[in-house]
Amino acid sequence: MVGLLCLAASVAVFAQSLAAGVADADGPMIRVSRDHWEGATPGEIHDVLVTTARELQVFFPERAGEAILVEHSPLFPMVLYERNGNGEYVIHLTVSGPRWAEYAYEFAHELCHIYANYQQRPHSAAAAHQWFEEALCETVSLFVLRRMGRRWQERGAAYRAYAPIFFEYAELLLNEPHRHGALALAPWYAANASRLANDPYRRNDNEYCANRLLPLFEAQPEGWKALPYLNAPTAASSLSFSDYLQHWHAAVPPAQRRFVGELLFLFGLVTGDGHAPCFSCRMRLSSGGRFP
Repeated sequence: MVGLLCLAASVAVFAQSLAAGVADADGPMIRVSRDHWEGATPGEIHDVLVTTARELQVFFPERAGEAILVEHSPLFPMVLYERNGNGEYVIHLTVSGPRWAEYAYEFAHELCHIYANYQQRPHSAAAAHQWFEEALCETVSLFVLRRMGRRWQERGAAYRAYAPIFFEYAELLLNEPHRHGALALAPWYAANASRLANDPYRRNDNEYCANRLLPLFEAQPEGWKALPYLNAPTAASSLSFSDYLQHWHAAVPPAQRRFVGELLFLFGLVTGDGHAPCFSCRMRLSSGGRFP
């Protein structure tokens, strides 16, 4: 309730700051449709999405200038598989009104799919191990919300007044009961592998996984640079989850292999060369689920 009151007090001032506009420089070229956003203008939404994108763009400078059209949808957030006639990625968001933290949350998830080169995986709801990509994209959303909270503390008064709302929304999500449990990722995956393969959109499962991945990415944010190689083409018609992660490990540049190796360790795996994370890494990863 306190967070909602703070939000109501700061939205009007924040919207006035957004009216000055935020340039697309060094990020994707975002165009917001003139749909019914219920109290938020396309210009305000554009500026929130640009600031959201910048939190990820730093890890993917080669993707600067990507063209994205954002439309409102009453169904669910998603990025369409095909680009439109203008060559734009098309992202659907369900949030409306001046709920800026929710725009950041939904948009960051869909940007993650774009930066993971989702178009290189099979166009199928049952694509093998897509649940893992969904979990990574949920991790991105949490990561971005917490970074925006920190970053906006350093900006002007209107931004600083709103910064706690990003933190509070992230904490609200992180503390949802279904995101917590006694199982580490290795035994959790072993117990749930079949249903994960059959339905990659089980949000409770993806969010449980994301809560355990977030500490690793917050400790090593450069690990996001491995994301574009997640869907690297392979000649194999199908891969086990272990082989899928091994394929990712082999596809990333050498500078990212230690990070992906640590991620494999979370799932009880070692890299193809037989290496596992160092002892200090194991100790840090074993404390997953704690957020400073």
